[in-house]
Amino acid sequence: MAGQTCGSTAGHALELLSGRVRLKSAQAFEVRYPFQRAGSFACSDPFFTRLWGICARSLEILSEDAYVDCADRERVEWIDNSPPAFDCTRVMMRGPDDKGKTYWSDARLLRGLLRRASLTQQPGGQLKAHTCSERFDIHAIMEDRSCDWVVLLRQYVESTGDTDLVRELWPALTRLLAWYKERLTPRGLVLAREWEVWDNPLRYQICEGAGLNAMVFRAIADAAQLAKTIGLVTQARALDQDANQLRAAFHRLLWNDREGVYDGALFGPGSQIRPQLGKPFTGTIVNGRFRPTAQANLFALYSGIVPEDLVNSVRTWILAHLDQVKETMSHYYLFQMLYAMDSEAQDSQALDILRHKWRNQVDSEWQTTWENLNGDGSKIHIYGMHPAAFLSSYVLGVRREEPLARRTLLVNPRFSGLEWARGTCVTEFGQVDIHWHNRGAEGLSVGCTIPRDVHAKLRLYSQTPVEMLRVNGRTIVVHSANGSIEIALSPGQNEVISRSAASH
Repeated sequence: MAGQTCGSTAGHALELLSGRVRLKSAQAFEVRYPFQRAGSFACSDPFFTRLWGICARSLEILSEDAYVDCADRERVEWIDNSPPAFDCTRVMMRGPDDKGKTYWSDARLLRGLLRRASLTQQPGGQLKAHTCSERFDIHAIMEDRSCDWVVLLRQYVESTGDTDLVRELWPALTRLLAWYKERLTPRGLVLAREWEVWDNPLRYQICEGAGLNAMVFRAIADAAQLAKTIGLVTQARALDQDANQLRAAFHRLLWNDREGVYDGALFGPGSQIRPQLGKPFTGTIVNGRFRPTAQANLFALYSGIVPEDLVNSVRTWILAHLDQVKETMSHYYLFQMLYAMDSEAQDSQALDILRHKWRNQVDSEWQTTWENLNGDGSKIHIYGMHPAAFLSSYVLGVRREEPLARRTLLVNPRFSGLEWARGTCVTEFGQVDIHWHNRGAEGLSVGCTIPRDVHAKLRLYSQTPVEMLRVNGRTIVVHSANGSIEIALSPGQNEVISRSAASH
C-alpha cells in the first residue's frame, strides 16, 4: 500500500511508495558497552536472587557509550544517572582490558560523564543536567544535582587514583562552586531552586532549601579533599572554611528543636513559589519556614552535614516518617541511612522494604528496573537498579571504604534474617568470592577469597555473644559481649567459623 511504513533501518522508517514488498528476514542488534558481568549473587530468599539479576541486566542495557537514563524513551546521559550507575558497576562489572590493564570496577563510563558534563558549563558556571543535547527546558539545569558532579569526581578519583582528571576539570569545578557562593544570602544559606528527587515536596521552588544546601555542603567538602589530592593546599583550606561556615548556618537556621530534625526550607527575600509540572504548589509555609521533610533530612545525612550528636535524632525522625519516602531514588538515600546504622533490625528493614517496593518489578514480564515504583514512567530505567549495589556491598558484605591507594577491603556481611548467601563481589582489586551461612544460636560461617596485596578485615555482628572463632583451621578465643568481632584476613582463601556459648 502506497505510503505505508513497513520497517526500519538504522533508526529510520522505510516507507513503501508503491507496489508490494516481502520482508524475508529481520535481525535485532544490542549495542552496548562491553561489560563482563563478573559479579553474582544468590541467597536463601529467591526474590533477592532474581532482583540482583534484574538490576545487573538493566545496567548492561543502559550502558552504551555512556550511562543512559532509560532505553525506552530518552537514552540521555544525565549527571544524576549516578548514583546508582557507578555504585552498581563497582560491585558487578569488569570492563574490557586495555593495553595490558584489567579494568575491575571499570570507571571509564564515569570518566566520560565527568568530562562531557564539564563541557556543558554555562557562562555563569552552572552545568547542564544532561550532556550531548541542545534541549533546554525545566530540567536543563538542576542546581542541586550539579553538586553530584563534584561528588562523582571524588568517587572516581578514589576508585582509580587518576588525579590527572581532577587537574583537568579543576577550572570547571571552581566556576561551579563560585555560582553557589554568589547565591549565598546574608544569613548564610544558598538561595536557588530545589530538585533532588521526584517526591521532594519542594521541587522547583526557589528557596533556601535544606536538601539543596546539604548537597552544596558536600560538594564543597569533597572539593576540598580533591584540592588536597592535587597539592592545592591554600585552596583546600579556603574550601574547608566555606564548608564549615555553611554547616554552621545550616544548623543555626534550619534545625527544628521541637521536632529534633531539620526544616525543609526557609522562604524569604528572593524566594519564589513555582508550579510543579503545571500543578500549583500545595505546601504550607509558616513564618517563612517549610516543615521538615524526609527528603531534606536524608540528604542532610548523606552529605555529612549533620553533627554527630544529632545523627540519631534525625534518623529516628525519618524512621517515624517513612510514608514520605515514595519514589525510587529516595530509597537509595534511605538504604544508605539504614545500612549506616549497623543494626540487625535496620538491615532486615531494608530487605523488607525491597520485598514490598520492588515486588512489581521482579514479577513483571519486563525483567528490568523501573523509573517509578508504581510503574509510571520508563520500564527500563537506571534509577531502579540500586538495590543490587546494596545486596553486594552489604548483604554479601564486601566493599572498599578507603581510597584505592590504601588497598583495603572490608568484609562485613549483614545476615538480615537470611539463612545463607553466596556470590562474587567485584572490587577495584579483583573479584572476591564469598559465601556465608547463619545458623543462629549455633553460630555462623564465612568463606571468602581476598585478592593479592590487599589488606582486608572481617567484621561480624551477631546477636548471640561469640566465644570462639576458628580461622583457617586455627582457634581464636574472643570476647564479644556485644556480638561484634573484627579480625584480619589473609590474601587467598579464608574460612571463618564462629561458635557461641549456647552451642556447647
